[in-house]
Amino acid sequence: MSYTRKNQHSKTLVGLVGLEPTTSASQTQRATKLRHSPRSCQANSPTIPVPPDSYVQRMELGTEFRVRIDSWDTLSRWEKSELGKDLRRMGLSYGEVTDLIPVKKSTLATWCREVKLAKEQYEAIQARTGSRQGIPVDTQWKRRLEIERIRIEARVQVRELIDQPLWVAGTILYWAEGAKTRNHLRLNNADPRALRLFIRWVREYLNPEARFTMQLHLHEGNDERCAIGLAKRD
Repeated sequence: MSYTRKNQHSKTLVGLVGLEPTTSASQTQRATKLRHSPRSCQANSPTIPVPPDSYVQRMELGTEFRVRIDSWDTLSRWEKSELGKDLRRMGLSYGEVTDLIPVKKSTLATWCREVKLAKEQYEAIQARTGSRQGIPVDTQWKRRLEIERIRIEARVQVRELIDQPLWVAGTILYWAEGAKTRNHLRLNNADPRALRLFIRWVREYLNPEARFTMQLHLHEGNDERCAIGLAKRD
């Protein structure tokens, strides 16, 4: 049973329930070439320079990283992801990391989604690269403000509604059995009493003229005609 809302918001309900109204082949080849190019330092050198690039300046990696990078083709997927995350934790940008290991930036971003750099590391990236690419930008602030506004309004409205049994029963029913989809209120239940309560609750508190669509989910072997007849009768 579902009801489509048109530019209407159940602010009180939302507040109570807590709803929330690739790199190219040439780049991979370039990274592979860099990994296998001759190094100016010796094998036992304590550090190795990061391969030169237009935005990589005077950064150094330890011998451990050199071994892991040179062993890239033999690493497991987990070991590759750990290497990518470790390089990111050092304060390298995604572009700098992909110059060292042949991995797509989208894959690297997925690996590093829980890696948080310090403010100083982000500032260093911007100073080296002259770009804010790879530096998180808050793009959800408007959405968070809207959600908080709805919650504040809901706290005010609930004081007037909490003593109404129909509102409480309908809210609990929708919370437990309702499908929380955008612009729709939907209830998944086969009990006719629950469906009637849902219809009454929607028309009482959301839209007096709301229209509903019923869907029947039948299994193989069920009598469709009989099921439709029972639904109409109830």
